[in-house]
Amino acid sequence: MTSSRSLDPQAVAPESADNDKPLAPAKLTRLTTEFQEREDRILLTGETDADEALCLWLTRRMLVRLLPRLFDWLQREVPQSLAADAIQGFRQQSATAALEVQEPVRAEPDARQWLVTSVDVSLQGQQVQLVFRGDQPDEAVSLSLRPMPMRQWLGVLHTQFRRADWPAEIWPDWMLESLNSSADGGKSNLMH
Repeated sequence: MTSSRSLDPQAVAPESADNDKPLAPAKLTRLTTEFQEREDRILLTGETDADEALCLWLTRRMLVRLLPRLFDWLQREVPQSLAADAIQGFRQQSATAALEVQEPVRAEPDARQWLVTSVDVSLQGQQVQLVFRGDQPDEAVSLSLRPMPMRQWLGVLHTQFRRADWPAEIWPDWMLESLNSSADGGKSNLMH
């Protein structure tokens, strides 16, 4: 089953000039996620499958729209029961503990960058594909994550939310409890 939903109903995939089919966006293979205080935004510095480093800016408003969809997807993988929150918390702790610290992705000062104005969310079985789009047709890049890497990235995002002093009410209780009790508290800001 595949479902797709854009966070911006006006977002349209860019089209190629030669055959009117949407261009396939580059794929992110590694990602560094960090809060930039001066910008009051989250900076995703990513490395693509073409070995290009680029920078994506995510606003709090965009994340507040995106994160609930990702939480819902993770909650669907656990049958609803009295122990569902405990299972979710355990899976989150396991994912956080398995996160390996790596060198951050570095982008040159002249690297391509854009403000993410929409995110396409495609649910494909045991994987979520996110397409981060800007205002220009060539401003699109995709990130595909299975549940464990998704949980790891969410742990990193939670750490950046705390650094930003952004409200925590968007985070589900099972995630807050597991991140607060995990060994490194999600302090790493790198994933691949």
